[in-house]
Amino acid sequence: GPRAGQGPPGTLVSSDDTPGGHIFGPDQLGEDLVGLPDDEELERLRSFCAMLPETTEIDGLGHPTFRVATKAFAIYEVVDGLPTACLKVSLEMQAELTGRDGFAPEPHTGEHGWTLVPLDGRAHWDEVDELVIASYRLVAPSEYVAQLDALLGPA
Repeated sequence: GPRAGQGPPGTLVSSDDTPGGHIFGPDQLGEDLVGLPDDEELERLRSFCAMLPETTEIDGLGHPTFRVATKAFAIYEVVDGLPTACLKVSLEMQAELTGRDGFAPEPHTGEHGWTLVPLDGRAHWDEVDELVIASYRLVAPSEYVAQLDALLGPA
């Protein structure tokens, strides 16, 4: 019959049979931990968002997501291998932006103004910052917009 300590496949076996008693090797922990964005574009976006009033960062399904109150205003994604910010803008601004290389409506939420903004140099950071602020203004509660105005001066 089976040796002592051997169970059905996938069950823990005694540490005598398996060094350390682990079932999974480090390469079997799943792809979720691999390639999590931690690059300079994310750091630049993160440091800018952190200056805005009452901003928090959460992990939104593997995407660093910057929120004010409970609403997202900037999401960092890698789209087709390129660093990208997903920001909410007015539909008029979206129409203007998406005529340019690298800008596109977000596939699922584009009709609400969510727009993919390239962070690979096709948009200058000054412009990205303005778009982040515009997105913040669209979603933030009025008291936080007032704090922003106190920092930056009114839009």
